[in-house]
Order: sequence, then structure tokens, then C-alpha cells
Amino acid sequence: MTARTDAGQAQRAAATMATEQFAAVSTIFDAAEMVISVADMDTHELLFMNAQAERNWGADWLRRRCYEVLQSGRSGPCEFCTNHRLVEHGRPAKPVVWEFQNTVNQHWYLCIDCWRPRSWSPAGSTWTGPRSTWQRRSAKSPGNWAPRRAASSRSRHPLAAPAA
Repeated sequence: MTARTDAGQAQRAAATMATEQFAAVSTIFDAAEMVISVADMDTHELLFMNAQAERNWGADWLRRRCYEVLQSGRSGPCEFCTNHRLVEHGRPAKPVVWEFQNTVNQHWYLCIDCWRPRSWSPAGSTWTGPRSTWQRRSAKSPGNWAPRRAASSRSRHPLAAPAA
């Protein structure tokens, strides 16, 4: 066996492990019963949406920008985007916690936005972007939590292992 063959096998094994880990984490995110999305900090491209997010905004999000999917009538970044508040001196800042009435479904959400540099490369790509967690609040009373629904265990990333 050559060094090149060994390196190729090691790369495939690492990619398989990363894909399996991502699938496991996706299952946990789906079970959280809240909206979780990940978008690239620079391009605003959605990289991940959990099952709750797909129920709210649909499954047609891959390679689309967050403002195109999560908001209504947007052709550019939202004026209320918190990305500029998520990094201080090249390091993650404190999470930005805020409430917002979504422009697509008119529901109120408690939003928790944060940035963590993350490298995950089963296909050789590096992802860096903000993570948003939205918890739905009652439309009638923004201060009250709305009832939760069960989440599916389907994975939302094209490189993740298929659901069994």
C-alpha cells in the first residue's frame, strides 16, 4: 500500500466521521423544537436549517440567502441584521438576544444570534457564520411562549447521512 492510498483512506474515513457527527448533531437540533438556522457571515447563504425552520419557511432553502428565505420581499441584507454585533476584534462577541415579529408568518420570536468560527470539511469546505436560534412566542402576547410541536429527525444538510 502506498502513502497516497493511506492518505486517501484517512481522508475518506475523516469525511465519513464528520458526516456522521453532523447527522447526529442535526438530530439533536431537530429535537430542540425551536428554529435553528446557520448562515454564512459574509454571503448570508443558509448552510443549515432544522426541521422546525423547514416547517415554518419550507425546505427550499439550500444555496439561498437568509433574507430571501426567512423574510418577506427582501433582495438584500435586512436592516435589523445583527451580524455586525456578533464579532469584536476578530473574536466572538456575546450573543445578541432580541425579539422580532417575522415578516413572512407574522409570528413573534425570541432570537439568540451568535457567531462561532467553525470548520467542518467533509467536502473540503470551511463554514464560518452566525447561528440563529428562534423560539416562537404567542402571536397575541409576545411575552408568552407558544406551544411546541414535535420535530422530525430528518437531516437538513446535503452531505449528511440519509435518515434511516
